[in-house]
Amino acid sequence: MKFWRTVLQLCLFLELSSWSAKALDNSRTLVSADDDLVTIRSISVLPVSDNLQGIYSRPLENFLIERVKKDHHWDYVQANTVGVILSPQEMEQEPAKVRELALGVKADALLAAKITKGPSGISLRLDLFLARDGLLFAQAESNQLQQFDVKSIEEHAGQLWSRIKSELPYQGRVLSREGTRVTVNFGRLDGITADTMVNAVQILKLKRHPKFNFVVGSEKEIIGKIKILKVDDTLSFGRIILEKEKGAISKDTKLAGLDSVSYPEASSLSASDSGGDPLTRADSSVSFGKNPSAWVPKNPPTFGQVGARLGLGQYAGNMSLEGVGSLNTSNGLYPSVTLDGELWITPEWSAHARLTQGIIPVSNPRSGSSPNELSQSQTETELLLGYTFHSGASVWDAKVLALFGLATYRLYTDDSSPRGVTTMDFSGFKFGAKGSVPVTPDQEWSAGAYIFFHLNPTMKESPVSSGDDNDATINQFGITTGRRLSEHLRAEASLDFSIYSAKFSGSGSRAEPATSASHRHTGLTAGIYYMF
Repeated sequence: MKFWRTVLQLCLFLELSSWSAKALDNSRTLVSADDDLVTIRSISVLPVSDNLQGIYSRPLENFLIERVKKDHHWDYVQANTVGVILSPQEMEQEPAKVRELALGVKADALLAAKITKGPSGISLRLDLFLARDGLLFAQAESNQLQQFDVKSIEEHAGQLWSRIKSELPYQGRVLSREGTRVTVNFGRLDGITADTMVNAVQILKLKRHPKFNFVVGSEKEIIGKIKILKVDDTLSFGRIILEKEKGAISKDTKLAGLDSVSYPEASSLSASDSGGDPLTRADSSVSFGKNPSAWVPKNPPTFGQVGARLGLGQYAGNMSLEGVGSLNTSNGLYPSVTLDGELWITPEWSAHARLTQGIIPVSNPRSGSSPNELSQSQTETELLLGYTFHSGASVWDAKVLALFGLATYRLYTDDSSPRGVTTMDFSGFKFGAKGSVPVTPDQEWSAGAYIFFHLNPTMKESPVSSGDDNDATINQFGITTGRRLSEHLRAEASLDFSIYSAKFSGSGSRAEPATSASHRHTGLTAGIYYMF
């Protein structure tokens, strides 16, 4: 019995020894929560917001993306966002939504930017949010910039990005460890040379601003030292020469002490640099003038648009009656109004509805017929489904829209005696395409065109039929021009052409059978659209 008790005690001792050794080898798993929080392996750049009708937002966004891509300290993750884009202010107030957004793009940090223009100049601000807690980590801004060209704005953005990076409480990470050999994510481009000594540190605690929540400092401890032996452009290889305890240095251990502390020139100090009263910080509000008020950027349009158009048109009609001849009607200037609506179901698919009403009085074309003046009213309706081919993420970028659905056209005409022209209803399956392209660098002006056809349309005539059968055709085309008025408003004008025609066969129900009839419209319309 004593023998087996001794064997059992020996096995228990060996198991405890093995567990203790594993605990030492994996002590990195006991890293502090704040150290894990600031581990940034990937960054995503969110769509930039501005109040300048998009003049700077797209170039600035592309510039920041390129800067992040070229930085070898982390990976760039594209922000394929869908729906409403949060402004930096909204992100500061909604950490849960930031975490949800970061989870969707699978990035460790999100970089948001906004640019505003006021009477005192341009203000530019960058915010870096951490994915794990959704809180603002670092913020940098420049105010009252007087250089308005894109290159100058990009230069200032580059300076702000450097300031954001300098707020990180470390300068590199351990990428891998094998024995005492390690690979780190900085190299010759960071000014590192062989035989450089760097500190391995652990972030114990982050200190955040009590009002604005960004990080103002950190508590760190040195857990080891690494000597760099071989240096490449973006990677270095070294050996651990000192370690607080076995396994303390592992993958994602932070590295610091690569350079000395430096401060900006006095001319570049801002309120945030000078350490003044936090309530007087330049980023506590975005305001201008004697009676400042905060400006909050509007969310870009994501759901659809509605609009109204007024038009002036020319009309020409013709009906050829056997035994009577051609009956020609015309109106050189008639008014019309159009109501438009679109619903953007997805970034590609959309639903479209349109209603057009016009009043077209004409002279009675049949000699001896009364009344002498005929009232005509035009009604057009359509319900279409569209698929958009985008050239970019913005609604202001070039695009081509394929459309198909149902459409109707009715030209009601007063009856006369003896009877001349009649009321005609055209309907059918409508299909075609329209597109637009910006013609100015700031995307303020655009130009476009459209063309539509109808597949096997039908035509019905009342109160009598000119033939017992007919062959109808409908063609529509036009050119358009648009102007961006604001983030949610645009103006559009178009020159429109349409022709509705039919060829009759058989005798029909009227005394004088017709061989053909046509309606031709040429119009100039203009209107305002609100995008929401």
